[in-house]
Amino acid sequence: MPIDDGRLAALVTVAHGAGNSAWTAAKAGELGADIVEADIHAYRGRLEVRHLKTLGRLPLLWDRWYLAPGWRPRLVLSELAMELASAPGPAVMLDLKGRDPFLPAAVIEAIADLRAVRRVLVCGQNWALVDRFLAEPDIEVLHSIGTREQLAAFEARPEVRGDGVAIHQRLLNADVARRLRERVPLIATWPINDAATLARVIDYGVTAITTDSDDMVERVRAARDRIAGSSATTSPAAQ
Repeated sequence: MPIDDGRLAALVTVAHGAGNSAWTAAKAGELGADIVEADIHAYRGRLEVRHLKTLGRLPLLWDRWYLAPGWRPRLVLSELAMELASAPGPAVMLDLKGRDPFLPAAVIEAIADLRAVRRVLVCGQNWALVDRFLAEPDIEVLHSIGTREQLAAFEARPEVRGDGVAIHQRLLNADVARRLRERVPLIATWPINDAATLARVIDYGVTAITTDSDDMVERVRAARDRIAGSSATTSPAAQ
């Protein structure tokens, strides 16, 4: 069944991993993404921007069945922030990885200029790190929920904290989404890479999708364009 343009247009689109370089962030912005996501790892005193994970002491990076050389130069957050701060663009979501207790303070220092130019959000499944950003008035905080245990822990929190949640789509149903909407304004879900999953989570009432698919981003933008075009042709000024 086709999805109504109004429901599509209302979605916030998060381009998964598109913030891991200035080039991919710019491309996602051109496609119409509202937010670009970047993965932040504290590693040997640096804030590295990468999706791939380290492999112990071996000079390799990996993700599932993919290996890459670990000795090549790696992008650091301060460099990325400087590039992104040079021009307006999509909001930037920093997905915090690991458990380094110094990561929040280092991130806040690294993005000082970026915060003045773009909307910034942070998310992560290590809530002790994420909570450190609650005192920053111009940084939006999302708690990531990847397991049923994390969902139960979030719902057991006695007070509402943060601006939203990022939750894996397999944990969602209409009742879970309703309960989350009562606590936070933004419900982002991942991964949304096909039409059937998109239709299902829209029916649940999510407000944002995280996707690897350019088609998903363009589909939302096209719905917005159609609504804007329809409004222009029916306005008194257009008659």
